Amino acid sequence: MARGVAYCKNKECDLMFKPVIMINIPKEGFFCYECKEPGRITSEKFSVTGKGEEFKEVRLEFMYDVQSDEYKGLAIIKDEHTAGNKVYNYSSPLIMSENRGMKAAEIMLGVLRTTDEAKLDPRDLLGKGMESLDISDPWPLYLKKLEYLEKKWSRI
Repeated sequence: MARGVAYCKNKECDLMFKPVIMINIPKEGFFCYECKEPGRITSEKFSVTGKGEEFKEVRLEFMYDVQSDEYKGLAIIKDEHTAGNKVYNYSSPLIMSENRGMKAAEIMLGVLRTTDEAKLDPRDLLGKGMESLDISDPWPLYLKKLEYLEKKWSRI
């Protein structure tokens, strides 16, 4: 399943251009919660360019701007000691800051360098270096994990 961000396009709606994170994009698309009109979904995308045995570079587009329909940020992480010119290109509307974009690109290159490409699932690429919360945890445990992650990420 694809991940992405959905937006209402209705100019009369209070939620116009306000992002809704979609972890599993439904096949029927997105309908605004407020006005019930069909909206727009921007999904994560990836591609591989260049040749070589190992990935030399990760290019991550982030800070998606729905009004201009373009990404405002680009993080590039390179390993100059790698032969070839294989590049992993990734666009994510879910990453909205430069710090997180650079950290994500760094994690991605590390995972790409240590994982067999044939076994690699692009949707899980960032998950190998990041932590997540389980909303089915009991509330006190969930809050404890949330506080831990908040402290951890506030240092970035």
